[in-house]
Amino acid sequence: MFDAKDFIYMCILDTQLMLSGSLPAVKVILEIAGGDCLEQRDANNRTPLMLATMCGHGEVVNLLLAQGGELCFAS
Repeated sequence: MFDAKDFIYMCILDTQLMLSGSLPAVKVILEIAGGDCLEQRDANNRTPLMLATMCGHGEVVNLLLAQGGELCFAS
């Protein structure tokens, strides 16, 4: 179930991915928010894995994949 807390974590994760792609920061966000935030989508229907890939943050991409981020996209 998507609630306000999930939305806040998703916004924080999206912002971190787009601005810096800091691996330590993303790790902390995932520890606090849990793996559920990996499948949440932003207003443009993008997951954190998609954003990390688009922004060229390879280490973060690998972390998100290791944490269960999905490679397949179905709209």
